[in-house]
Amino acid sequence: MFSLFEADASHRTFMTDRFAARKPQDVNSYVVKFNLVTKDRCCLQLHANVVEQITGTIQRGPLQLSDMDILLSISPDKLTDTIPGNMEPSTVDLLIGSDYFWSIIGTEKTTLPSGLFLVSSKIGYILTGSYSYPTRDGTYDRQQTSSFLVMTQVNCAVLALNWSIPSDDSVTLNPKIEDFWKLETLGIRDPLDLTNDDKALKQFNESIRFTDERYQIAWPWKCEDPELPENFHIAVNRLRCLARRFDQDKDLLLKYNDVIQNQVRMGVIEKVVKSNNNTLKYYLPHHPILTPTKNTTRLRVVYDASAKAKKGFKSLNECLYRGPVLLSDLCGILFRLRLYPIVMLADIEKAFLQVGIQELDCDVTRFLWFKELSDTSVSDGSLDVYRFCRVPFGIVCSPFLLAGTIKFYLKQFGGLVAQLINDNIYVDNVMLGANSVEQAHKINLESKRIFHKASMNLREWMSNSSEFMNLLPDSEQTVGNVVRAFGILWNRQDIVF
Repeated sequence: MFSLFEADASHRTFMTDRFAARKPQDVNSYVVKFNLVTKDRCCLQLHANVVEQITGTIQRGPLQLSDMDILLSISPDKLTDTIPGNMEPSTVDLLIGSDYFWSIIGTEKTTLPSGLFLVSSKIGYILTGSYSYPTRDGTYDRQQTSSFLVMTQVNCAVLALNWSIPSDDSVTLNPKIEDFWKLETLGIRDPLDLTNDDKALKQFNESIRFTDERYQIAWPWKCEDPELPENFHIAVNRLRCLARRFDQDKDLLLKYNDVIQNQVRMGVIEKVVKSNNNTLKYYLPHHPILTPTKNTTRLRVVYDASAKAKKGFKSLNECLYRGPVLLSDLCGILFRLRLYPIVMLADIEKAFLQVGIQELDCDVTRFLWFKELSDTSVSDGSLDVYRFCRVPFGIVCSPFLLAGTIKFYLKQFGGLVAQLINDNIYVDNVMLGANSVEQAHKINLESKRIFHKASMNLREWMSNSSEFMNLLPDSEQTVGNVVRAFGILWNRQDIVF
């Protein structure tokens, strides 16, 4: 996967390695030969000059609403790229000049309502033309336009990459004086210090797997052999305190047990039958959080990964990287939703519990529960050991792992709706906009299909359009006219935030 830009004004084909600079400079450019695999699995052989950088950052912009209906009808794998939901920077790795341009571009051309063109090519449909910048009132300024090609991340293979010695066809230039004394010219570079967030993200990208119709992650450990002592006695003492509370409230005990047994049936947790001596073991103390005002989960079991075996020892949370914040900009989401006459809101059902844990990391999420509700004495033989098969809420890196998994999946899935979701999701809340009821229904169906393929469920749908809501079954709709989303109360009837 690489960034690609086609320009008929360029007479040569270049591949990145710095071309643009503030002052003229001379360098030696090597020539490479490679095969570009097209959509019909044919190979197109190209020759390119290698330069360090082709150009600076370019801007990619969102489509006008009038273009979305046409693009939604096109299969995502037929487009060369995803469509941005807002202005975003991008870089160019391959500049294809007029020597190959017309060998790639096809003859089919569709004019979109905004004036952009959808052009066929051997690597998929390309969106090109003159882009109008959005103004503050949601309109588009035709006075401020730029000609550009929306085609950066191209899903095609590059095969048989061959380097050749600089020849007369190379861009032969002279090196700068300072290059003679820079260490980089000797192949020596100062090591780049990775931050903790970089390390967590690197581990995540290298370890995430899709198994049994579900994404599975590994914990982002700070070191390969963490010093995490077993804390069984702490979990026993905390459960004993909870048992005294249950003695005063039997109804709470029954509801608590219902949550645990339901998670067993759903495969979220499992009883530990045979212990693996080669894995770390850590026991999560737990307690209830009651939210009587919620329409769905009114009792939530929260697990404490900060509990230490004793003073001076580390907890599970201290052995894991927190990970970077991957949440979309909340102000951007709220501003974008006001561009649409129809707004749809939904949330991912039990989002954290939909991301699986890889087998070797499950034993650090053990917890204790009663074998029989009639015996809450917390004595020997009265307890069962369970462990999580999914990511529990309460681990320091849980928010990062959830956001990372969703963004990783949406990027892999591709397509306009997946990009819209990626730009407008905040933790487990999704807010989408549409220009018509028909378009809203298409986005609704496609977004549910996208999450279903990752074993996730979009539920509690709400919209300011009663016509759209009438298209949904009652089981998919939220209860009542007022919900809290993104920390804001939303009244469906009055469209008041």
